[in-house]
Amino acid sequence: MLLDGGIITNTIESTIVEIKENEIKVLRKGDITKEEILNIF
Repeated sequence: MLLDGGIITNTIESTIVEIKENEIKVLRKGDITKEEILNIF
């Protein structure tokens, strides 16, 4: 899953996460923190 501020880019802005069962793993850190991701789910 790609979490982004509205622009898909190769820079560090985008956060890429893997969601498997009940575990969320951040593959690439970006502008969205892990805490913000956990609030979404």
